Amino acid sequence: MLDGGTLLMILTALQASSTQTLGVYQILNVSATEHGSVTLFCNFTFNGNSTGYNKWYRRDVQGPEVTNTSKGYIGRVSIVSPEGFMYQKSANLRLHQLNLSDIGLYICEVTLMTSPLRTAHGNGTYLHVKPFVADDSKLQLTIAASCSTITIIAILVLAAVAVFFGYHKKFSECLLLRKMGDEDVHTYCTAEEIRSHIDEQMIPQQIYRSENRIYVKDNLQYDVTPTRY
Repeated sequence: MLDGGTLLMILTALQASSTQTLGVYQILNVSATEHGSVTLFCNFTFNGNSTGYNKWYRRDVQGPEVTNTSKGYIGRVSIVSPEGFMYQKSANLRLHQLNLSDIGLYICEVTLMTSPLRTAHGNGTYLHVKPFVADDSKLQLTIAASCSTITIIAILVLAAVAVFFGYHKKFSECLLLRKMGDEDVHTYCTAEEIRSHIDEQMIPQQIYRSENRIYVKDNLQYDVTPTRY
């Protein structure tokens, strides 16, 4: 059984608790850019620490609730930690991957698990979302770099083709001049070059070989040993 002094202390504590006021405060306007993130600030005042929770509503109090599982906000909402709520008196909400449909009024509501239970809400924060606009200068630099890369690749391909056909022409002329028996030609066709072109089928003539001699379709013979002719 409680004595009179103890009962008086309890009644005094309850009376003091009942006179404490909960205040919730928000920033009126916040601006952000499409595809980015934004923090909607909400702070509350209360004498002493107390457990509780907060909710965010869209458009008006008791309107559509904004949570990480709400339609249109799935996976895009971060809330304050319990420690931040209790000790920093913060009830902030952070939205990610913003889109233009997020524009509107957001109202913060705080509830404290006191006796009696206390609930209050702020006046709301209006979120403005600006359309995302790509940086033209960066885009132009990207396009210029891509064009330069394509140009370099095209030049290298053309150079490789030119070298290939030039070498092929030189080899074909080499065989033709040898076939004509021109003794004054200052061009060399080595055995390795001839064999390589035969193996890779890089010349149009039907050529085959036997030991150290090469035969073309007209049965003229060419010695495959490196010579000057």
